[in-house]
Amino acid sequence: MSEVKIAERITIDEPHNVEIAIMNLTGRAIDFELIQKFIVNEKNTMFYLNRKLNSSTEYGIYNDYLWLDTGIRDSRNNPIMICLHNGYDGFVGHYTGTVRELANRLKQFKGNNGREIEKNLSRFMSKYKAKAEERLHEIIADEMEYAVDSANRADRQSFSVISDALNDLNVELPESLPGEESIIEVEQTDSDLQQDFKYDSFSKEQDDITVGLLFEQMEKMQDYIDELLMHIEKNEKDSQEEIIRLKEQNKEYKRALVDIRTFMQDENDRQDDVAADMGGHGLLGRNEKILVLGNADIRVAEMRAIAREYFGFEKTDFEFITDYEKVKNAGSRIHASERFAAVIFGNCPHKVAGMRNYSNIIDEFKSRANCPIAVDARNEAGGLKITKQSFKKALADICRQLKIQEVA
Repeated sequence: MSEVKIAERITIDEPHNVEIAIMNLTGRAIDFELIQKFIVNEKNTMFYLNRKLNSSTEYGIYNDYLWLDTGIRDSRNNPIMICLHNGYDGFVGHYTGTVRELANRLKQFKGNNGREIEKNLSRFMSKYKAKAEERLHEIIADEMEYAVDSANRADRQSFSVISDALNDLNVELPESLPGEESIIEVEQTDSDLQQDFKYDSFSKEQDDITVGLLFEQMEKMQDYIDELLMHIEKNEKDSQEEIIRLKEQNKEYKRALVDIRTFMQDENDRQDDVAADMGGHGLLGRNEKILVLGNADIRVAEMRAIAREYFGFEKTDFEFITDYEKVKNAGSRIHASERFAAVIFGNCPHKVAGMRNYSNIIDEFKSRANCPIAVDARNEAGGLKITKQSFKKALADICRQLKIQEVA
């Protein structure tokens, strides 16, 4: 037997091997077509799993493997399943074994998941038992009995489809046709050969009525089919129009993306021009830096980015002391250093080492001679706080003062 397609993107590539495996496990010769009917017709026969044996009966949650329940159990009542691997063509395979055998095989290939697989195996079996109980037939106990029942179920489904179609057409077949007589008992007068018999009382006229009714129903069914075809053609036309509309819309989106990229590039170029106009790195002397001192509400990386993009400074143009405790002990090093061209103050402690008679370090830098440019980073409420906006304003002020010094 060649490969069998169970459903869309679910294929048993060698069904004969499935039959052989079941024979080896149970001693029963099961035709694969019966197994296929069980998988397709019964509920909860497909289990999707990942490499750790987490499972679901719904596609999309775990998609590494698909186990198909064959409906066959071994002598210890262990369910036998077919393991399919998810690949380019969907779920394909034929390897067949008990759940324990499939789990052990999975552990061989994924040894690092062994503990998770063993833990999830008991969960899977509990879930499997609950799901199997929801089926009309939990297993294939007797092949012949199940085959007959499957055929009867198919007949009932076919009758239901025809019945639904007639109901859609508002067709009601009469229980008895006009002129239909009851079964007549005829008594033969010959006493030796007296016999009861039954016969139909349909006349030729009644036969014509029956044929006429059937013909009428066939015409209505044909009209119904024609109407369905018309809707299908209309839907195809509408679908084509929708596809054309979506293609045009996609073109608009692509053009918009190009415009956005162009705008962003222009904006970056404009910021580069603005940064070049601000002077940035060129305003500092050799080895000079700008000190950022005090607690900050933004990260150092954000401050470096603002200084580079908006003002043209480089990474080496700054030194940051933003830890509140470290600021207390940085006083003597700051006072003794002549390499700072400017200082941006955030929220600083009142007492700093080496401050002498000044009330705080900010007053000292603004009052003492030969101190670098001192700028407060104040928010909109006027408080000392290094934020994105206050840092930008402070750098703009420093650039302006450095340019004045350069001219002087």
